[in-house]
Amino acid sequence: MRPKRFRLYIDEIGDSATTQKSLRNDRYLTLAGVAFETEYYREDFQPKLELLKRTHLTYDPDRPPILHRHDIITRKGVFQLLKDPARRVAFYRDLASLIGSADFGLFCVVVDKKANTDRYGSRCPEQYGYALAGLMPRYAGWLHYNVFGVGDVMAEARYKKADRSLSQVYRDIYEHGTRHYPGPHPQPARVIQRTVVSKSLKLQEKRFNIAGLQVADLVAFGCKVDTLRAHGKPAPHLEGFWRRLLSLVQPKYNRNLHRGGIIDGFGRIFIGPK
Repeated sequence: MRPKRFRLYIDEIGDSATTQKSLRNDRYLTLAGVAFETEYYREDFQPKLELLKRTHLTYDPDRPPILHRHDIITRKGVFQLLKDPARRVAFYRDLASLIGSADFGLFCVVVDKKANTDRYGSRCPEQYGYALAGLMPRYAGWLHYNVFGVGDVMAEARYKKADRSLSQVYRDIYEHGTRHYPGPHPQPARVIQRTVVSKSLKLQEKRFNIAGLQVADLVAFGCKVDTLRAHGKPAPHLEGFWRRLLSLVQPKYNRNLHRGGIIDGFGRIFIGPK
């Protein structure tokens, strides 16, 4: 029997820059990923997400609304309708219900850029490398041990330089493993290649209405906060709907099923000083 096929959708918070300005703005680079089984995603989840948009928002099928956390919070564009308290309550209720009941695996990697540059200086590898070196083996392990499937990876396209950098880092880790990224438990390429079946990272802009990228965007900030807190780091406060959403997705974190369901180090990964 052929293994089930999955896709990991990645959203990024922050950037890989290590200038003083970038570190002042946000010393952490975060990659959050949601992994869907492709048939379920296509036949069940994606249509339900579009139905939610049709129900609660002004819907143009040629330019459907794109769920973006910042736009929802600031009530920008099509989300101006959410200024009405009753509409907002109904939208948040149905969105929380849909994402909370959805079947997907969850991963979050937070990289402390300042700690890495302080420790390794000019020898410090690319920060995206740290993040992907944390993410890829965990995704591969989840495919192998938890869902017995194979998969590929899609990330949000940003701009050409960043996309080239991320694509190159992905291919390097796919072909050579994580041995040249400082840190514990380096993984050879074969660990990743046994379940991740594409040597190239897929890149798509969120404006093309990729449901998985939208879900990753919605949960990424909460998962960043959750990962920082889990590792004893200062973190922003989550309120209202966003706190509820985090509580609903926490059970979806990747975990080590052979060690009592441990999440930290498997679904929540922090790369930096303890």
